[in-house]
Amino acid sequence: AASGARLNAVVPRVVAELVSFDAALLQRVRHATHEAATERSRLHQHDVMMGTSAPTRRKNIEASIDEFENAVTLSQELLDATAAAQDALWMALVDVAPPSTNVVAGLQAECAAHWRHVDGPLRDVFVKFAQLHEPQPPPPPTDQATTESTAAVVDGSSGVGGGEDTRPDEHVATPVAEPTTTLATAAVTGKFNVGDVLYTRSDEYSFERCRVVAFGDDAQYTVQYEDGEVYRVAEPHLFTDAEYAHVMASTREEADGGGGSTCVLM
Repeated sequence: AASGARLNAVVPRVVAELVSFDAALLQRVRHATHEAATERSRLHQHDVMMGTSAPTRRKNIEASIDEFENAVTLSQELLDATAAAQDALWMALVDVAPPSTNVVAGLQAECAAHWRHVDGPLRDVFVKFAQLHEPQPPPPPTDQATTESTAAVVDGSSGVGGGEDTRPDEHVATPVAEPTTTLATAAVTGKFNVGDVLYTRSDEYSFERCRVVAFGDDAQYTVQYEDGEVYRVAEPHLFTDAEYAHVMASTREEADGGGGSTCVLM
């Protein structure tokens, strides 16, 4: 019972850490992609202006491009590896968790609440475990069953001489349509509107300004940054002007209250 209680307490924290981890890596990918594009533009301008007369500078720019592209690749590989490892861990948890602990139900609830807040391979993992124990609808009648039923009616009528049908009336029944249930899908609404100017947080001290251009059914916002880049971002990672100012003020207060130290953790 004690271990089950600890697991029930740990699962929400793990999910929250995964959401933050996913957001940070996606921000890194976006930043590195932008920087690589900027360096490629610099390389083009360098070639136009300098030709082959400054090869050392050209090599430096090429090395910078390679670094940022490598950062994108490593971040994506880390996202893939994290998703695969988390999927394996949670599958093992599902296999060994006693039903009396409700750990699996808690995991399902956390994934159902947060799958919109992650993207890429981690979203696939969250969706998988959010749907782990959802009841499945009964299968529809197969074509084989329908064929066998029809064949039975034909055989019963053809076995009577002179074409007279002597079957009791109750054996001839009009098919009754089965009631169907239609699930009503509620419209997904968001906190922000198209056209709102917001901020996304790239790290503890850095924010980037963006504008909302669309809101999808998966609760993801499509935003355009000042450099023209367009990305999809979850609501928890967007900040209004007031929220941005509050975070920055809190950051300054923490820095001022650090006993006069000028060290800043980056």
